[in-house]
Amino acid sequence: MKNPKSEATAFYWSLGATLIPNLTSFVINDIEGHYSLTQFIISASGAVIGPSIGHLYAERWGRGLATIGLRIGLGSLGAGIVFYEITTESNFESKTAVLLFTATSIPFVCSMIYDIYTAPSSARKYNESIGKTGNVYLMPRFNTKEESYGFSVVYCF
Repeated sequence: MKNPKSEATAFYWSLGATLIPNLTSFVINDIEGHYSLTQFIISASGAVIGPSIGHLYAERWGRGLATIGLRIGLGSLGAGIVFYEITTESNFESKTAVLLFTATSIPFVCSMIYDIYTAPSSARKYNESIGKTGNVYLMPRFNTKEESYGFSVVYCF
């Protein structure tokens, strides 16, 4: 039988996997005095993957991977806008660029907060799914002595 998942653990996994990489990135920034690619990778992994860790812990793989994909898409779009603005040297003078960057940043942050907030419910749903009594399986059946075969309906509880 599968072990139940703790709602508190799911929450703390999501919160910790988000905060620890971002705080580490800020500490490195204070030590080095400038923002490096390493810090960006550490911070981005915490922001993109971190909030979904609680859902992955609760074995809600679809939910966890979907929200990671959502944040990858939003982050890529926002980074593309920033890269375009830097390469054209307009320094965010375009109102459209500012609006588009804001339109990607707000859902990104809201997705992070929502994922952390709902991690306990993923653990709760997992626990409810394993708490159901009884499962019905269709099992193949082979009898080599009598050379017969077929299927059996098996109820496990």
